[in-house]
Amino acid sequence: MAYIIDEIDWKIISFLQADGRSTNVGIARQVGVTEGTVRNRIDRLLAEGVIKVYAAVRPEKIGFQTRVIIGVHAQWDKVTEIAERLASLPEVRSVMSTLGAYNLIVEALFPSNDELGPFFTRDIAAIPGIEHIDTFHVLESIKDGCDWMLPTVARRREAMEERRKILLVDDDPLFVKATQLVLESAGYEVMPAKNADEALALIRTERPDLVILDIMMDSILDGVYVSDIMFGDEELREIPVLMVSSIASSEYASQFPTDKYLHAVDFLFKPVQPSDLLESIQRFLK
Repeated sequence: MAYIIDEIDWKIISFLQADGRSTNVGIARQVGVTEGTVRNRIDRLLAEGVIKVYAAVRPEKIGFQTRVIIGVHAQWDKVTEIAERLASLPEVRSVMSTLGAYNLIVEALFPSNDELGPFFTRDIAAIPGIEHIDTFHVLESIKDGCDWMLPTVARRREAMEERRKILLVDDDPLFVKATQLVLESAGYEVMPAKNADEALALIRTERPDLVILDIMMDSILDGVYVSDIMFGDEELREIPVLMVSSIASSEYASQFPTDKYLHAVDFLFKPVQPSDLLESIQRFLK
């Protein structure tokens, strides 16, 4: 679940974003609270992982004039290994797992274009499992990650209240992470669950607007079991269930029930394109 900040948290974070060297005493004076309150709030925000205080380096100021974005299409069974290999390269600034045309998006920095050739022919070519890459040369950064400022509490609370809530049930952590990024980028609030028991508990307590449900988890037909329980409950049967699974192409396809006995509004086959997933979600959340 998302961490909900209040007005004091927002003011403290805003001052730290403007000047990471701000003292607790200085922030307390501006916010109108005690120094102890600021210290305790910052400790809590750090412990919860809401903020991370660090020095943001401006690469162009220290001679790294060449910046490239690399779209990597990799073998699915090697994505995690490839991501770790890429992240270990000193030229690489960030690595993101994605859905769509690329499994991974990589940002890399170089002093000049002269270093690009050796980087691709020596470092990238040495990583097995990469099937295709596309490179995008960044001409200018209009807005960087460290330039993003936290929206006001009122604006954030209003946006949170308007967000539709989706329960994402799947035991594949890579699929969950990538899909969660896609859904949250589209404005949805996402709650992950990795098995039938977690899913049913969250469905009963959180009442999501839609459930994205894998079939094969702890057992072959876990997802079918969850959808059957929901259909048999008058309070839960109106929640739309979107099944996303690879069972149809697996050795267990014959055990999958027909549409007549399947309590789902739609069924998508893995791997699923983000556009197809979002289109299906929008159709059933109108």
